[in-house]
Parts: sequence; structure tokens; C-alpha cells
Amino acid sequence: MLLSVQRSSVRLNRLIQNYLLFTQLEVIGFDPAHIKQLQTFGDLTLGDPSTIIPKAAAERALFYNRTDDLQVQIEPGTIQILADDLLKIGSELTDNALKFSEVGSPVSIVGKIIGAEYQLSVIDHGRGMRPDQVKSIEVLVQFDRDSFEQQGLGFGLILVRRLAQVYGGTCTITSVPNIGTTVIVMLKVFGRVSIDL
Repeated sequence: MLLSVQRSSVRLNRLIQNYLLFTQLEVIGFDPAHIKQLQTFGDLTLGDPSTIIPKAAAERALFYNRTDDLQVQIEPGTIQILADDLLKIGSELTDNALKFSEVGSPVSIVGKIIGAEYQLSVIDHGRGMRPDQVKSIEVLVQFDRDSFEQQGLGFGLILVRRLAQVYGGTCTITSVPNIGTTVIVMLKVFGRVSIDL
């Protein structure tokens, strides 16, 4: 019973933190000067995915008791994003992949530099989503709630998408029902210049 209470309190705390972050991102969305500061960087701290993402992934895998299912391959780099925000992206993507896939199925997290961007991919072999569900991902929407018990309010992927957008990046979701989901986040690498040929 104590373990159940402890896990429930962790979930509640995570939900509150996600709600506060979502509210903050909504406010930032109406402040172009703040967005420009984040994207041009000023005096903000830069995130290194090789130290941040494995930590975030391991913490979520431990929570779900699925450390053996996690496969992490992260190249070092310096991304134009606050370390805390990169940690949040890694945590939410891992949480989502573990939550919606079966114990024993692999969850792969791969990070690599591609030109002037850093590509972070999270791949699971879970229940997946239909194309219409992928298109309609938004806060407070959970799919197939009548068939599957789910914790939370559906903040995870929308927070990742909003964080990527705030830093001038992208988040794409590819999913096939009963096959799995791949989420790819692209963020700018600090000091790299993109050259269009």
C-alpha cells in the first residue's frame, strides 16, 4: 500500500509540474521577444544530450521497472536548449514510449547530429495510434480511454512539441496501430551553420 501511495504521489507531482510548464509555454507563445531570446540564446545554458537524455530515460525506466527494455545510443553535442527543457523532452518521450508498450518490448532512444541539427528519436513497439489520432494530439485528449486505463491528462507529447517549437525545432510523430510509434525531435546544434545547396 505504501508503494502504491508513493507512486501515486509521484504521478500527481509530475502532472502538476507538466501543467505548470504547459501554462508557461502558452504564455511564452504570446511573447515574441522571449522566444527570440531562447532561440538566439543570450546567456542561457546549453544542453548536452549525451549526459541529459540517458539520465532522463533511466529514471523513467526505473519508475516502470523496465530498465532491461531500454536501449540508449546518444551522441554528444551541444544543443540550443536549456538543460532542464532537454531533460523534460527526454523524460516525456521515454515515459510515453514505456507507458504505451508492453513489458519486454524494446524502447530505443537514439541521438545523433545531422548537419546543423540534432536528431533525437524515440521508438517503441507498443499499441500505436491511427493517423487521425496523431493529427489530433492535444492537451487533455487520451485515445481509447474506454479500452485502456491511463494515468495523466495527455500532456506528454504536446509538451515535447511545444518545447521543440519554442527553440525553433520540430517534433514529428509516426505511428502504426499495434506496431508502434516513432517520435523524432530536431533541435539546432549550437555553433553549426546550415548551408542550403
